[in-house]
Amino acid sequence: MAKKPQHAQNNQRNQQGKQGQQQKRGGKAQGGHAAHTPAAPARPWRPGRDKFLPVSRADMDARGWDQCDFVYICGDAYVDHPSFGMAIISRVLDAHGYKVGIICQPDWTDPASISVLGEPRLGFLVSAGNMDSMVNHYSVTKHRRHTDDSKQLFIFCVHLESSF
Repeated sequence: MAKKPQHAQNNQRNQQGKQGQQQKRGGKAQGGHAAHTPAAPARPWRPGRDKFLPVSRADMDARGWDQCDFVYICGDAYVDHPSFGMAIISRVLDAHGYKVGIICQPDWTDPASISVLGEPRLGFLVSAGNMDSMVNHYSVTKHRRHTDDSKQLFIFCVHLESSF
């Protein structure tokens, strides 16, 4: 018997592997396509918006809130994970019964971008985000950056002071 070329052997192994996988999942094993089944929800494990802290006036309205106790303004994106300081602080406040709203990455040139959740009852919490100071001050090639992004945090605070 003549030996098959290597690519033919690999192709045959792939087909056998696919058939075995289909049998494990309950699909057809005889080479044809499995019967079409209706698609399951894309991400059934994905939590709804009500599981996250409010980031807009609509989220506040959905919770029945007129006003937040604290509004957390952060230069980073809203990542609700315990490796982010913003998530820890806001969730601890939330667990103690405070109403916390989040404003992430507001436009520092537009004072209206920090007032989307209105004036909080107790105060604003302002953070530049999770960026390490070495990353902030030096480029990848370890050259000092020419721009200073810390002025944006100062401008946020000036806008807060003048707005409220």
